[in-house]
Amino acid sequence: MKFSLFSAVALPGALAVPFSMLAHRPSSDVVRRADGDADCVLPRDYRVQEFAARTNDTGTTLSSLHFTFADTATNVTTLCQYNSSSTSTTPPGLTPRYSCENRDVKFIWEDEDSQLWLIERVCPNPDGTPTYEASGSMLLNLSCSGNGTCSSNSTSQTALFTSLQPVRDPTKVRSLE
Repeated sequence: MKFSLFSAVALPGALAVPFSMLAHRPSSDVVRRADGDADCVLPRDYRVQEFAARTNDTGTTLSSLHFTFADTATNVTTLCQYNSSSTSTTPPGLTPRYSCENRDVKFIWEDEDSQLWLIERVCPNPDGTPTYEASGSMLLNLSCSGNGTCSSNSTSQTALFTSLQPVRDPTKVRSLE
């Protein structure tokens, strides 16, 4: 297992990185399962780059958005976008998650708070299915112009993954038709 977020958490006396520097302390069960798995990278943080959006009103509700997600620990960089044709990967009744071009990365946008949640699936099992999902969120300070374009006050923002849980949402398989 490669530790980015969780360096040597199983042995507190031998920590390579102090707990105060970690974004999340995984359970001993997670550490035990991931230990010895060279394909298991537990990420610490991620970047959102070039966030841009459109609004049909005063900026309180976004009608479309796009950004680039980047995680250097897992070497994942992918485009993420939402528009009127986007469909949630979660079943009805659950908070809608939208898939990025790399389907191991999903996001949730909350208009009320201008909050962007990112979920990255990590640690594939032998059949290639990710075992865990790391998640975290950031609040974006958006400025919207009179013509409906919105952007954040920074071209690149970094946030921590603050949770690591077993994969829970059953992703719908996209039709290739």
